[in-house]
Amino acid sequence: MIVRLDKEQAKQERRKLLADDVYVIFSDVLDKFHNEGKLTLTKVEAFLTAKKFADLVLTLPDVDEGIADELDDLEDEARDGNDGMVIEMLAAALFYALGTHRVGFNSKSVIMKIYGRWNDHPLFFQMMDEASKKEQARWMEGKKIRLLTYELEQIDAEGGASEDVTKLFEAMLSYAEHMDKNSIKEQILFLCRYNLDHQHAYDNSLLALFEKLGIKSTTLLNPDKVIMYENVERQAIVNAGGVGFRNESK
Repeated sequence: MIVRLDKEQAKQERRKLLADDVYVIFSDVLDKFHNEGKLTLTKVEAFLTAKKFADLVLTLPDVDEGIADELDDLEDEARDGNDGMVIEMLAAALFYALGTHRVGFNSKSVIMKIYGRWNDHPLFFQMMDEASKKEQARWMEGKKIRLLTYELEQIDAEGGASEDVTKLFEAMLSYAEHMDKNSIKEQILFLCRYNLDHQHAYDNSLLALFEKLGIKSTTLLNPDKVIMYENVERQAIVNAGGVGFRNESK
């Protein structure tokens, strides 16, 4: 299961992975852990192992029943606890990015099982925090690298139906109130743009999200405003209080 690469193989795979948003988000913190001797694997080896593991788990007939044994096997094969933690946390990110639209796969349950193993690990919060900062930095650069973006692109690429996207909105509803206010506005911006590009197919899902967040939408989606806000600085988005609607606290 653990991927090992020589220098030339690593170089080739690294170049390919630059197109993978999840890899890009975690790249810096993986480099840091490896350079500090906290991770025996290179960032490419760690990510490819996580992807291989995630692909395996998604083939299980009953993921909830089988995930614990697969995690145990992976940890046994890893050289130390840090390697196992990093691989499984990367797998959790992949499950989040790819899994919520897959029929019969409870991504939240699997992710919580992984987090439950590692939330006391000394590198757990550092890994999450540094990946989050990278995500925000990419947003500021206009690159808009987010797991939400990644998953929607995967749904479209796989020919996913509208119900797959609706399920994604429903999953977002379950955790939206726990997200940072600025982060949720960034997510809303992207979702509004996505909804507009798909001929307002997800108006009802957006309204449910607005209601969950305590937003009274008096104007559903003004296309001109969506386009305008896409080209302004992040702080302007925050100051605007949303995209294409008036934000009124309950």
